[in-house]
Amino acid sequence: MPKTTFAMGWRVSAGGGLSRIGSPVFATVASDVQAPAVPRVEGADLSVFTRPYWFFAGDEAVSGVVLMNAWPVYASAMVRGWLADSYYQIWVIPAVLVAQNPRVNVPIPFNIWNAYPFTNEVVSIVGTDDTGLQLSFEPGDAWRGIEYKEVSITILPSAPIQIEASYLFNFEAGVGRFRFEAVIADFVQMRPDPPVTEAWDWLTDIITGYDGSEQRISLRKSPRRSTTYEIGLENEDDRRRQYNRWFKNLATRLVFPYYQYSSRVTQTSLIGASNVYFDTTITDVRAGGYIVVLNEETETGALVKILSVFDTYIVSDSPLQFNITAGSIAAPAYSSRIANQTGYDWFQVHGRLKVEAQVLDIQEEFSRPGSVAVIETLNGLPILTERPVATDGPSSDRFDINYEIIDSQTGLLDIKASWPHPYITFLRRFAVRRHAEPIKMDYWRDFLDIVRGQWKAFYFPSWLEDLVVIEPPTAASNSLRVYSDDYVAAYFPYETYKQIQIELRDGRLLHRTVLTAVNDVPGENTLSLSVAFGTDPEDLDIVKVSFLNLVRLGTDRVNLLHRHLRTEIELNIRTTDSRDGV
Repeated sequence: MPKTTFAMGWRVSAGGGLSRIGSPVFATVASDVQAPAVPRVEGADLSVFTRPYWFFAGDEAVSGVVLMNAWPVYASAMVRGWLADSYYQIWVIPAVLVAQNPRVNVPIPFNIWNAYPFTNEVVSIVGTDDTGLQLSFEPGDAWRGIEYKEVSITILPSAPIQIEASYLFNFEAGVGRFRFEAVIADFVQMRPDPPVTEAWDWLTDIITGYDGSEQRISLRKSPRRSTTYEIGLENEDDRRRQYNRWFKNLATRLVFPYYQYSSRVTQTSLIGASNVYFDTTITDVRAGGYIVVLNEETETGALVKILSVFDTYIVSDSPLQFNITAGSIAAPAYSSRIANQTGYDWFQVHGRLKVEAQVLDIQEEFSRPGSVAVIETLNGLPILTERPVATDGPSSDRFDINYEIIDSQTGLLDIKASWPHPYITFLRRFAVRRHAEPIKMDYWRDFLDIVRGQWKAFYFPSWLEDLVVIEPPTAASNSLRVYSDDYVAAYFPYETYKQIQIELRDGRLLHRTVLTAVNDVPGENTLSLSVAFGTDPEDLDIVKVSFLNLVRLGTDRVNLLHRHLRTEIELNIRTTDSRDGV
């Protein structure tokens, strides 16, 4: 008895195109019947019809129903179930892709199988939570019949740290479903040993004229931030953990908690809750950013994405998957790049790991949202009113006039200076008790956000007795008599020195512009000021008169040294006669 063969078919339209019918056509034929050759149909892709036992069923042979894949089997139900399970679908392989240690800007492959025996085109792609992801195909791309094609998905730098994206790939026939999950950054759970160094870097293009005048162009609105700190390695477990972390993640992003801006959790939050309670005014957390919550007792931490920020708590963008206990540490966390050559020094019984990381996230607004710090101004420019502190070493003042030396090697040297006067560079350090006085940290962020590195000029008092008061001023007058041998001729002609700071005995500071300066007698000068003095005796009790120098930052980098309770801010400041940047 001859074997029977079951065949599945599709209808060939009269116009020559290959069109599918609603479901496969099954026919039972004898295996000893010779199958005629597959006809050539214009416009139809018959390259898939290459399996044995092609046959035309009964009367439909004339009208052109092409039957394919007629494998010898013994039960038509088995064939029908197998075809229904495997064909006439869009297969995404794998349907769920969980990327392990993915790289940014590196394609991650997966496959799509068009299990239809005809050309199938992508009509639309619907993505959910797919920010920062890029597919290698798009609507309009087509798969041949039964084509198995490798495609890819790429994580862009704009992707969030945690990715849970879903896709619907809508074809002309069939829909493919795909889910992509990835954590593109690990985070450091160990607290660094103080002090921690932080740097804020702006970028300014300065065009200096022959006479010392400047045109300054700001090229970076918000600074790039970086941090350097050390972590103690107490035992082999610490060493192995850090060894594995840097081995796997040196070329990828790591989430670095900025523990120098940490705040204590004030209230326990249980699994399923949305709020994390801590004082947000003493730190710097933003909606859309992240915090790391670290339990110091268990040395375990968790990453929380922020939906919104309030003074006493933040709202997570999804229910918490873990308990957060009161007393834990909450710190802002930033996606960062680790400097190359990062490593540790290992001694006999312990080690030291030095880490330098640059933040990849650029804050659109550098000032902390909700800041109420006040920046004083004079003549439209900010005044740096914070007083410098004494440092371990001396505070330095350096004079620069950019002179040229003409030396013919045969006679006397000639020195020529094109600048009208020396410009002075001050190296000063300021201190902030960042937890006790959080508004001071807001002040520095706001102030530095205004000047943007070397770009914008500002006023900075010398805090020295540059001019000695001869006699108290008259009530309600705008004149002040001071001792100075050189002010009128050497200083007053230049924009740098046309402002003064007057310190009163009660601690108040007055900032005035000098309109005119007259040398009445040798060493004695009468200054006419922009604003008159008050009438109360306290308004006239002057302790010190200092130059209120017109300055800019001497570098685009601001260094911060975070100790246990105090932050030291180091500024390189340079005098200038050019007020405005571009």
